[in-house]
Order: sequence, then structure tokens, then C-alpha cells
Amino acid sequence: MSNDPFLVSDCWIDAPFGFNSSHSKPSDHNTIHFNIHCGLSVSSDTPDDYVYRDYVHADYTGLNNYLSSVDWQALLVNSYDINVYWNNFMYAIDSAIAMFVPLKRTKSLSIKQRRKYPYFIRQLFRKRHAAWRLYSRVGSAQVHDKYVLLDKKCKEAVHKFETEAERQLIDSGDSGRFYRYVNNRIVSKTGIGVLKSEHDGLLHEDLDKAECFNSFFSSVFTRDNGVIHPISCKARKDCFTDVTFTYDDVFKATGWSKKTGPLYIFPNI
Repeated sequence: MSNDPFLVSDCWIDAPFGFNSSHSKPSDHNTIHFNIHCGLSVSSDTPDDYVYRDYVHADYTGLNNYLSSVDWQALLVNSYDINVYWNNFMYAIDSAIAMFVPLKRTKSLSIKQRRKYPYFIRQLFRKRHAAWRLYSRVGSAQVHDKYVLLDKKCKEAVHKFETEAERQLIDSGDSGRFYRYVNNRIVSKTGIGVLKSEHDGLLHEDLDKAECFNSFFSSVFTRDNGVIHPISCKARKDCFTDVTFTYDDVFKATGWSKKTGPLYIFPNI
């Protein structure tokens, strides 16, 4: 229902969800396709530039001097609202980042695209779609048989294409790509899948899986006999009282990290 008769156009009925899938049952209802003319501007296909803070080339000496010069005692007093304290603190941090961390511009990351099938498979998809639209209008048995035949050809072509792609993946010898492909194909994304017990039974419950793992690990570990062997002290007798290090030493020891924490602040700050 709409107030404008030209708001919705190009309506047609298509196959139900899951009708073309061999892994799930189809829906009881058909899908409806239509276009809505809302007057919204369509974004360009060209990705916009993405701007982010280049913390690798930041001036940490100047940033440290600036934060040391901030009067934190005056900034975080005279208020009973924790939100005021937090806003004052973040204002000082954001000001320091804006002054001493340069901006870097790069292309935005595009969304992971679907697998692009060859041209002849896409042509089969179009023919199957056209056959379904014709069947939804006519409803004859002859058109339905034609659609079923095209649907079978599409499934066979897709299966052959994916089988050949998997064979090429195995022949390439790239173990990283292989394990990424296998992990993406695993049905159980979280937790531990079904296990087989010692008596060839299937374990579905978490408690049974934990008992199975515990039984196996305890059978291969070496039991502690409780004997503590005497160990002589290898520490040097002389000691030091002061340790001196620089920012570069800390960064080299900890390594650079480009991920921000829960406060969206670079961890090296």
C-alpha cells in the first residue's frame, strides 16, 4: 500500500527461497521482486577514499610532552558527574591525537564479493529464471518440465565448476588457502562438533565431549610422582637498581599493533 501509484514498479513472482538449493527445504511461499522509487541518490560504484590515523608515523615525543603539560588536576575536578570527567579526558586525548598523529588516505575496503561463475553458468541462471517467470504466468505442465530441466542443468554445472575449483585448490599445494576453504565450509562455526566415543557412539552434549577429552588427555599425559629435584640458584649475586629504556625499545619489544581497543584509542598511546 502506498500513496503514490508510481512508488512501486516492476513487480514479479519468483521461485521460493531454498527451491534451488540441495541443502535445505524450499519455503512454502514464493518470493516477490519489486523496485521502490524513493528518490534516494544511488552511490557510485567507485569506492570512496578511506581516511585513518597513521599511528606508525606519529610524533610520540610531542604527544607525550603535550599530555604531560595538561593540568589533569584542574581538568578532572569540580564536578559530580562521571560523564563530565570522561568527556574532559577524551577531549584531551582526541586533541593530542589530532595534533601529533597524521592522517593517511587509502581506498576503502570493498565487501567480500560472491564467487563469480563463468558466463555459460550465468546464462543458465537467466534461462532458468525466465522459465520460472513464464511458468508463474502460464502454469502449464510443459513449461514446468522445461524449468525443472534447466534447474537440473544449473545444479550440475555449478557442482562441476565447484568440484574443478576444489581440485585446482588441492593441486596448488597452498595449505593456507586449503585450510581457509575448509574452515569456511564447516557447518559448526562455533564450539566443538559431534565426537565419536570409545564405543563408536556419537557425543552431542558438551559434558560428554568434555569427559571424552579428559579421558584421552589423562591417558597420554605423564603423571607427577611428587618428587621435587633440588635445583641450584643460577641468579647472579650482583643486582641493579635502575632500568632505562626509550619509546623505540618498547615498540620493538611489544611490536606494532594497528587494532584499537574498546575505547577506539590506539594501544601504543
